[in-house]
Amino acid sequence: MAREGRAHPLGLLCKLRALWFVLALAFAGVGGCGSGSPPMMPVWGSKEQPYQPEDGSSNSYDSYALIARNVEETVPAPLLNRVFFDPDYENQVLVKLDKPLVKLVEETKKKCEFRYTPAQMFTPPPFQQGWRLLGRALQWKIEKACAAGDYDTAIQDDVAATKFGFDLTGGSAVDASLGLGIADDARKAIAPFIAKFGAAQLETLAEGLTDALDGKPPITTTIEHEHERMLEGVQYVQDAYTQDRFDDLMKNMKEDVRDGVTYLRDLKARDATARPAYFQGFAAEADEETRWLTAIAGMPEIERKNHPVPQLAKQRPWKSFAMQLFTAAEPLLKIEDATIARTRLAILTCDLLKSVKTTQSAPTDLAGFPKELTTDPFTGRTFAYRAAGPVFDVYSLGADGIDNAGETDESYSTPDLRLEDKD
Repeated sequence: MAREGRAHPLGLLCKLRALWFVLALAFAGVGGCGSGSPPMMPVWGSKEQPYQPEDGSSNSYDSYALIARNVEETVPAPLLNRVFFDPDYENQVLVKLDKPLVKLVEETKKKCEFRYTPAQMFTPPPFQQGWRLLGRALQWKIEKACAAGDYDTAIQDDVAATKFGFDLTGGSAVDASLGLGIADDARKAIAPFIAKFGAAQLETLAEGLTDALDGKPPITTTIEHEHERMLEGVQYVQDAYTQDRFDDLMKNMKEDVRDGVTYLRDLKARDATARPAYFQGFAAEADEETRWLTAIAGMPEIERKNHPVPQLAKQRPWKSFAMQLFTAAEPLLKIEDATIARTRLAILTCDLLKSVKTTQSAPTDLAGFPKELTTDPFTGRTFAYRAAGPVFDVYSLGADGIDNAGETDESYSTPDLRLEDKD
């Protein structure tokens, strides 16, 4: 369900919009409509030019972008666009990306500030194809290194892939979804082999993952950028309305928005003062949606699902557009919870195994570890943990918040959520 929201400095912004709306109505009443002139229409989109990455920058984002651009320009389209890769295709990609991957791993050692500007509506965000293929290639490298017993290389690439993936969450919901997927794939590749690592290797992996996790942008940054994306959507619909490009709306948003398009066509024949009000209400829903997402983003899942959702009128003429343009960020919250939970579990598992390998015994509890590492994102409480001598078990209670003694399914997700540590 689309809700009303937004995550920018909303107080001042909403006041400015309210002031604009009063002025717009005054303008329409004083001279605009009376003289036959169209009413003033607000500007919702930023109209920023796409960011141009700089070679040699100290910001790893620039390198990520340039490497991805190079990949997109040099890798043949059949490989770049491929969805399924058998071993032969994997090897072809790894040969093509040998030097870019070396460069990428090195660049992950820098700090990253994601340079986000909203892409034109219904066009792919920049660098996504290159980033996706680079992430897959890192996963394959980790798998091959683990299979060959080259755990040092696997650890290096896993830390780099995790850092790279987490850095990408500083963009919009699309960027964040890709970034979390890259981190997840890297973890899945290395997790079944962690028990085979030596104590020093376990420490290296734990420290690298901890640094990557500490540097991850907060989910509220993603929500803020997604809000910009929402407003670009409002601007797109408004431009289509003012320029009579209704066919474009149907082409890009399909049958789901037919009722909304019909309403906009009818709006052309109505009192002109109703037109700005329509888009003011449309944008206000984006504001409220983001405000709500920001409020619940820091809550554990068991609290989040009980938090009141915005109460929206069922009959909102822009509802069909909002359902397509305002709903990308909410599903990301659970994805983020699962990725963060498993990353913390991976770090804890490394530290616990290190203790077993050096003292022949696991800690009796998790009290000696930092709270930010032992907290289950789904419950806000400490991960479930049991230990007896060198044997231990640590896991998340998952979305239902109920301890099912570690029972899980093939996806390691339900009812309890676990690290994917089995072949």
